[in-house]
Amino acid sequence: MKKIIVIAITLCLAAFSISHASGEWPTKNINLYVGFGAGGTTDLSARLLAQILEEDFGVKVIVENKPGGGGVVLTSLMKNMKPDGYSLMTMSASPICITPNRQKVPYDPFKDITLIAQYGIWNFAVAVRSDSPFKTFKDMIAYARQNPGKVSFGTSGTGNTQHLIMERVKAAENIEMVAVPFSSGAEAAAAALGGHITCMAGVSEWIGPVNSGDMRLLVSMDAQRMESFPDVPTLMDLGYDFYADTSFLGIAGPSGMPEKVVNKIESAIEKAVQDPRFIDLMEKLHFPIQFKGGKQWTQEAMKASRDIKTVLDSLGLGLKE
Repeated sequence: MKKIIVIAITLCLAAFSISHASGEWPTKNINLYVGFGAGGTTDLSARLLAQILEEDFGVKVIVENKPGGGGVVLTSLMKNMKPDGYSLMTMSASPICITPNRQKVPYDPFKDITLIAQYGIWNFAVAVRSDSPFKTFKDMIAYARQNPGKVSFGTSGTGNTQHLIMERVKAAENIEMVAVPFSSGAEAAAAALGGHITCMAGVSEWIGPVNSGDMRLLVSMDAQRMESFPDVPTLMDLGYDFYADTSFLGIAGPSGMPEKVVNKIESAIEKAVQDPRFIDLMEKLHFPIQFKGGKQWTQEAMKASRDIKTVLDSLGLGLKE
């Protein structure tokens, strides 16, 4: 009997060794880097996604924040990481669609990076402290017109979607407002609450303060009014002819990743976004889930990049050769 048990154990260990040696992914911990600071929408959604992926893959998915440049710092680092599937990152529109069209970056967004799967889109809005003298967005614009440089807005970095929209507002109104970048939307919200900036332009980081009555929404940057805040007008409602049409968040990696690994991660993310825990968090964050596979996401991101280049060039904000 002992001999049979020993043989069985030996066979099991041999099978494990063969599987491990074959390199069937994943065989070790995965690093998921977040391009923004802790506590923001990107960070919170990525951490829960990592937890769900851990359960699927059977290995640890370690989340680490690497903020800077609206995701550009992390994207620059990701370019040089091994394309083996063990180094992944959160990817938003800024580092691949917006910033490369505004300034030189040390990577090619669609040659050096693999877009694996999109999992959400944002609700963008401008919020002020509840005791702000500005009751409407137009109130703030009128003040900015009479007081150049006195209105400041915080964003989660430079060159992201909300920053671009505010720049378009400035151009449309021919006014001067000061952009103040932070490492996360949570920091921008804290600065607005502390009276250090006039307002914040961001995503769900304003939800808690708005629900508690500490902040007030002035305008939505989306194409349609938010379901949870139907009384908040959109920019289109106020007569502007633009909105935040480049709004996505997903998972990416370096170029050259094995197709089997990419497909496995994509499938796991598609499954994860259907998890009740993930759905519940995204609803609380007012962060609509929108899954897209890597190929579709890449095609749409490339088109968005071309469209944004046209907008930036028209504003005089495009990359100068």
